[in-house]
Amino acid sequence: MVKLWVDDMRQPPNDTWYRAFSTESALSFLLKFGEDFDDSILISLDHDAGEWAVYGGDYINILNKLEELNPPCLPHCIFHFHSMNPVGVENMRRIVFHNDWRYTPVF
Repeated sequence: MVKLWVDDMRQPPNDTWYRAFSTESALSFLLKFGEDFDDSILISLDHDAGEWAVYGGDYINILNKLEELNPPCLPHCIFHFHSMNPVGVENMRRIVFHNDWRYTPVF
């Protein structure tokens, strides 16, 4: 399993995660390399990008862009949210559930 940790402040749980600080870098990773993976891609998202927001906005924009582009990697993606922003998490869940994408509350 490939693991993508998207957060401007918190460290990934361990060194098996690819880390993205910005929305742009996370999307770049998914769009360039995502279709090369035969296995699942676990994507754990924070909501608020802090100073990294200048590079694509808050992390909910990753979901918005994936929804718009419908890239080949989507069937492999499993979403998880580790944000401390409850409203942001609910908004991100709404996008995932609306699209019938895979979601896990724990990993």
